Amino acid sequence: MELSVLENHKYIKLIEFSLENKNFTGLQACSFSGLSKQEFDFVKSEIYILSGAQVDYYSEIQPYDWKLTSQAFFNYLQFSEFKFAVSSAKKAQHTAHIAIVISVVLALSSLLIA
Repeated sequence: MELSVLENHKYIKLIEFSLENKNFTGLQACSFSGLSKQEFDFVKSEIYILSGAQVDYYSEIQPYDWKLTSQAFFNYLQFSEFKFAVSSAKKAQHTAHIAIVISVVLALSSLLIA
């Protein structure tokens, strides 16, 4: 799966929104992440530590204080590390290509001079 697809995944966007905003409504979260109300209702118990009010009397227009579960937070950290690793690998590959071109140019120039 392409990294760009993962970066734009609705769940990733929801977690990023939650890290930036502690207090928000379900509608705001859905609007930012692109989740439907049903999708949000499905994943909220997996991503958030829910208070009694959020479980029993949930209203999509009522702002709540949302707290990510430790699993959701550490999974997001792993994803961030993965993004960094991919970026570093691309930079290393680019540097290696440049080094190969330089070595070929130097080898050819030494042959022409000799």
